[in-house]
Amino acid sequence: MTIKVFRSTDYGAPTNTNVAGSLISILDGVLVNGYGSQTATISRSGQTVTVTVPVAHGLKSDTFVTIAGATQTEYNGDFKITVTGSSSFTYQCTGTPVTPATGTITAKVASAGWTKPFSGTNLAGYKQGAGSNGMYLRVNDAGTTTARIKACESMTDINGTVADFPTELQASGGLYVGKSGSGTCDWIAIASEKFIYLFTQTNQNVNYRGTLFFGDIVSNKSGDAFNTMIVAGTNVTSYYNFDLFNLGSSLTQLTSHYIARPHTQIGASLNNGKTSTVNMGNSSISMMGGAGISYPSPLDGALHLAPVLVTEQSVGMRGTMPNLWCPLHYKPFNHQDIIDGSGQFAGKKFIALSGGYSTEYQCLIDISNG
Repeated sequence: MTIKVFRSTDYGAPTNTNVAGSLISILDGVLVNGYGSQTATISRSGQTVTVTVPVAHGLKSDTFVTIAGATQTEYNGDFKITVTGSSSFTYQCTGTPVTPATGTITAKVASAGWTKPFSGTNLAGYKQGAGSNGMYLRVNDAGTTTARIKACESMTDINGTVADFPTELQASGGLYVGKSGSGTCDWIAIASEKFIYLFTQTNQNVNYRGTLFFGDIVSNKSGDAFNTMIVAGTNVTSYYNFDLFNLGSSLTQLTSHYIARPHTQIGASLNNGKTSTVNMGNSSISMMGGAGISYPSPLDGALHLAPVLVTEQSVGMRGTMPNLWCPLHYKPFNHQDIIDGSGQFAGKKFIALSGGYSTEYQCLIDISNG
């Protein structure tokens, strides 16, 4: 599994606007196609490959880029880059291919490796990638400031969903993902073959960010084939769609949290929840990064994080949210800050992501690979 980061500031990134189809454009780029293709020239020194493009790429180090079209095939593939300039970056290759590279070479941001088996006018059906449960996310993006979404175990066509979660009785028409309320607003996604976290700015006010999670959780049950979960908004007002930050106490069910089936693997869509040690037994702390000790910790000067636990009512902890961590501090970082781990998190790298309405909340996502 490869964790990839996608930003609206990348060259050629799809835009988050208040028009029908804009969310599908973002998901197409992130999950299936990649984006921002440019012609490129390539040279090599040792195992370090330098790529130069004609237009400033806007990329950050550790972004994954697809290189294609080089006659020397060692140069082609998906690579994690190190940015060396506004129009250049490097990556590591194997072998000793001829330098400079020849061919009609292109570079673009690499996708997360999903497929899009079904589509229609402002409709899309996405299937998880390799190593996942292979379930589907259906998107109805006919709206302007919000899109409607639901998950399902399989699809037969763009309108043929099987074993929906949530069901129509649980959430008529599905859940909501907020888009821009006006003009062009930012977005950021963290995705792998198994899951996607998406944060969309829904208003020019920096606090207004909506959230989406869809994918496989890390299950405590051996052989769990139905540990795929969706979290999005329950409200048509786009700036209220920040449910990913919600925490329940003990085994509380949370609105907008649904998993494909119970741990028994029998039955249908289950309304579930999530919690963390920051609020277990303390229902007054209900949002990640919304309360806690000051940062850095007055005890040891460190950053304290807790895993986000996925709960199943009357059963216990079904598992954990993949790569998602709850800070035991009040919003310790700025939105999109990159944090290098230390102590028990040595060698890890996290991105801090904020969202909310009148008050911001915050989570950290592990974006380490290897």
